[in-house]
Amino acid sequence: MSTDYTVELKDEALDLYLKLRYPPHPKPREAYPHLSDKPKPWPPQSTALVPRPKHPSIPWLPKRLTLKLAKEITGHITGLGKPSKMPGFTTATSAEACITGRKLAKVPGSPCADCYALKGNYQYPSVQLGHKRRLAALANPLWVEGMVRLIGHYTDPNDTYFRIHESGDFQSVEHDLMWVEVAERLPWVDFWVPTQERLFIARARIRLGRAWPTNLVVRVSSTKVGQAQTKGPWPTSSVDSGVGHGCPAPKQDGKCGSCRACWNPKVSNVDYHKH
Repeated sequence: MSTDYTVELKDEALDLYLKLRYPPHPKPREAYPHLSDKPKPWPPQSTALVPRPKHPSIPWLPKRLTLKLAKEITGHITGLGKPSKMPGFTTATSAEACITGRKLAKVPGSPCADCYALKGNYQYPSVQLGHKRRLAALANPLWVEGMVRLIGHYTDPNDTYFRIHESGDFQSVEHDLMWVEVAERLPWVDFWVPTQERLFIARARIRLGRAWPTNLVVRVSSTKVGQAQTKGPWPTSSVDSGVGHGCPAPKQDGKCGSCRACWNPKVSNVDYHKH
């Protein structure tokens, strides 16, 4: 069966490809006529690219998206985070970039006041650099592909839990929907993310136009310590409210142990102890 390697390369994807495969690039784009804007057989004598993918938003992909390239695309240069007190892996961005959270951080009595992600190890320059790199990577048109590759590789099929945003929060409705696509592409992985961005979640559900993936649990956090979030059609979390499932970590050396309530969509509210 013949293989059609004809693809249309968007300028953004093309620039990304050249930057990652040929850094620093010594020649101008005009020096590579086979990479012109017009569709041409690509490449003429090798199999560097796969045929046109079925997904309409991805104009091209390397034949094999290596872990190294996936890390560069997503900003996870050293790989995904592996918390010692929680199952599975995680990803993180800077808590200083939280849109609602940084406002709540100035409000006494809010869960974001005295945020754990704004002190301690999170202040190391190397950690902050990694956070900035991952935030910048959200603009990469291949971000979803890269995250699917990383999470699919690292997640243990016998321990399928992944936490989104061990620190940080959603940056936009589009950011929400990017994670929706990752969850849909990895239906065997259980995702959980806490958030203060109610409006983003509400708009993302409307824009999605189809059922929300059951393996993506987004818990909307309360805005006040001692008060549970009561409104909204989504799972929630609170801090010292005495409502719902009490997090057992404080009694288990700060570890989840066998508890997986955060990832369970049937658990309406998880109540944490203030860090």
